[in-house]
Amino acid sequence: MLPPGTPRILLAIAVGTLCIHCNGGEMSSKASAEGTGASAGADQSGVSAAPPPPVAEKRAATLTAAQYAERLESWRSSEQATRALQRTAGYNIVLLVVDGLRADLLLPLTDAGRAAYPHLSSLLDRSGRFIHAFSSAAGTDVGMTTLLTGRLRYLYRGRQTLARAIREAGVRTHGVYQTEVERWLGVRMCRQGHRGRRVLVNDPIRQDYGSRATSRQVTNAGIRFLRRRGKQRFFLWLHYFDVHEHHQIHVRTLSMPTGRVRKRPETPRARYELMLRHVDHHLGRFMAALQEAGLAERTIIALAADHGEGLGESPRLPARHGELLYQPLVHVPLAVHVPGVAGKALAQPASMADLYPTLIDLAGISTPKAGDGLSLAPFLALDDPGVFKALHRPIFLMESHQQAVVHWPLKLIVWQQRKSGMELYDLSKDPAESKDLSAERPGDVRRLAAMLEARKLERVDRRRSYIRKVLRERRRAAREKRRAARKNR
Repeated sequence: MLPPGTPRILLAIAVGTLCIHCNGGEMSSKASAEGTGASAGADQSGVSAAPPPPVAEKRAATLTAAQYAERLESWRSSEQATRALQRTAGYNIVLLVVDGLRADLLLPLTDAGRAAYPHLSSLLDRSGRFIHAFSSAAGTDVGMTTLLTGRLRYLYRGRQTLARAIREAGVRTHGVYQTEVERWLGVRMCRQGHRGRRVLVNDPIRQDYGSRATSRQVTNAGIRFLRRRGKQRFFLWLHYFDVHEHHQIHVRTLSMPTGRVRKRPETPRARYELMLRHVDHHLGRFMAALQEAGLAERTIIALAADHGEGLGESPRLPARHGELLYQPLVHVPLAVHVPGVAGKALAQPASMADLYPTLIDLAGISTPKAGDGLSLAPFLALDDPGVFKALHRPIFLMESHQQAVVHWPLKLIVWQQRKSGMELYDLSKDPAESKDLSAERPGDVRRLAAMLEARKLERVDRRRSYIRKVLRERRRAAREKRRAARKNR
């Protein structure tokens, strides 16, 4: 199904091409350069000499996603991969999700950040941390679906989840999350693959109004699991939701080492930072319990977030999240700590869809099934990932009002409901997305728009009626497919 903005993408491509020819753009510049080269080919006697061969533009060799996947398949069977992954195979896995966490509160690591969030900063320091990581959307439903399945699918109802793949390998699985997460993500998505679970009530007074902090309970449930797990290898998903609910949680429900917080902070950012300090404190308790249990040296720890937050810092951002795809809403932390491997900052752009195949690879469970993410295991298991550093692929994002593609360092945002809705940013020079380059660089707009149009992202529409309609259509199509299969037997 083509996204609603597709016709405007095609229109922009056509208009951009006309502008180039009319306004002396890329084509005119190329012709001018060729003419200059021909004039230089004449010697002093006026006799034209053979023009020199065109000088190819020097570009670093790059790997497309398909080429990267092919090399990765060969690498898995190599001696280098065997040495690198043999040690991590058999490790436990802990997935820590801090719902709604923006990357800029933690990265880059600073003295102020270490003081405010010591446990999160320590974990990042010891991890391979992707400083340019993107969620697939600005909402929990789509973002967490991508994180748990490795797929860019809205309303995905398939049977491929991280917990399921791990459990099928004989690993004990357990999840701890909140009622609101289960409601938005779906019962089946949350529970699939988990042998055990603990669902915490964070909205006891009104549905989807998270008035109660749950970080203490999340950590307590995680510690109980460590004590009762037995000797079996395990996968543990701990979902910290208090940052997401910073605007709703009653401060009297917080449990901080400095005592009860008596006054609710006045600004959205102050409330947001307070909740992150609360999460940091209780996450630190879990990390200490993991160390005391003697499990830290045999446990891979992944830290991720499903989306960021608006915080009212700009009139173009929503009050909280959803709908749009600007950096504060989709630039999120993604880090994986592998015991015995030094922490490092990784500049390779990453998608939250990459986490699923990466953890499967590192844990030596199986070759990941086909999905939209790529395993980044070479970046985490090797001191020097070598040729894998040449990966240069598009990362796709989708929301109800916008769709976007990041082909580092450029990011193209396409509005779904605007006639002239395209914005282009150079994230390496302008991470705040303050200068729209779409008028200055029509060639890049055309190129990225073509990528986005070819990807055919699904429409994101959170209206209940729309969701019911889509699911009803899918069930009808499945029934027709089964009938056709029976007739062909």
